[in-house]
Amino acid sequence: MSALHGLLNADSPIMPYDRRLTDIADAYILRQRIAPNLAGELAAVTHVLAVVEPLYLLALEPVVRRLDSIRLCWISAPRDWHRAARVLDTWGWT
Repeated sequence: MSALHGLLNADSPIMPYDRRLTDIADAYILRQRIAPNLAGELAAVTHVLAVVEPLYLLALEPVVRRLDSIRLCWISAPRDWHRAARVLDTWGWT
């Protein structure tokens, strides 16, 4: 998920940029942009690793609504790749 590009796939090529969510209004706009695609992406998902700053969780509201069927792990430091790798290791994904 990107403040500039919306919902991205892991293989989506993008150029480096410098734009972050800085207020709640922008987070709600991002949620409206990604919600239609996110709903389809979540259909068969059981685990979600969100490596995002707190405002991005507002945009991930469709995931939060499904916490009864999705295991969500949130890492609030977007550059904490070591912690993300440990989570993926425990899920057997790496």
